[in-house]
Amino acid sequence: MASITISAPSSAIVNKSFTINGYVEDDQFLPLVGVTVQLYQNGVNFGSAVTNLAGRYSKIHSIGTSGIYELAAFYGAARAYRDITVSEGPPPPKITTVTISAPSSNIEDIAFTISGYVRDQYGGGMAGISVSLYQNGEQFAVVTTNSSGQYSRSRIITSPGVYELATNAGSEWAYRDITITEKNVGTTLNVNSPAEVFQDEQFSVSGRLTQDDTGGGLGGRSITIFVDGIPIGSTPTDSAGYYSTNLSINVIGLHMIKASF
Repeated sequence: MASITISAPSSAIVNKSFTINGYVEDDQFLPLVGVTVQLYQNGVNFGSAVTNLAGRYSKIHSIGTSGIYELAAFYGAARAYRDITVSEGPPPPKITTVTISAPSSNIEDIAFTISGYVRDQYGGGMAGISVSLYQNGEQFAVVTTNSSGQYSRSRIITSPGVYELATNAGSEWAYRDITITEKNVGTTLNVNSPAEVFQDEQFSVSGRLTQDDTGGGLGGRSITIFVDGIPIGSTPTDSAGYYSTNLSINVIGLHMIKASF
């Protein structure tokens, strides 16, 4: 008389596949090859499997509702049974925590790093999450978390003051204040203008503001232009420290043009 076995996990998740397998042998314990095994779940046939050269059969199965189920394998009069408990899986990961880290203080025009993590309800880092970064409520960057759920971004703030940094992922926010102090380094401001123009002719006054320690330009600074000691307007430097403005003079004579920062 033939004998049959059945093997399956003791537990599974709803709608997640698992494997049912076993062996069919004759009364001499030799494998029965190419025979069809009928498979049942709580007495209802759900499919069949054919044994291979080793007498082994295998079937992928899933169950769509939680509960305790009896699995069975039939071949002829041979029977084998196995119980399996099927349960709902844990809820999928969702964003529950976002953190932000940055120095409490930094010097203007010097880069610093903003970093943090995005974590799920199980405490795990969440990869591939878009994180929005803000400075005083204005978004300045969107970064993506790495495989550990970490994000990082370099930032430069060009003016002294206290700033609120914030990070947002999903519906979660985190905040951090940073104090930016003035950089105590020397600066050089030059001014260029034509040596001679006609009365009321428009001409350009330009130049550059640089740091003495690095020679780099200082952007975002307001340059005031004077004619004969009288301020006639101001213009900002660009990101490389350059400035330019147009003016005209309606009084004939020698005039002193000055730029001040």
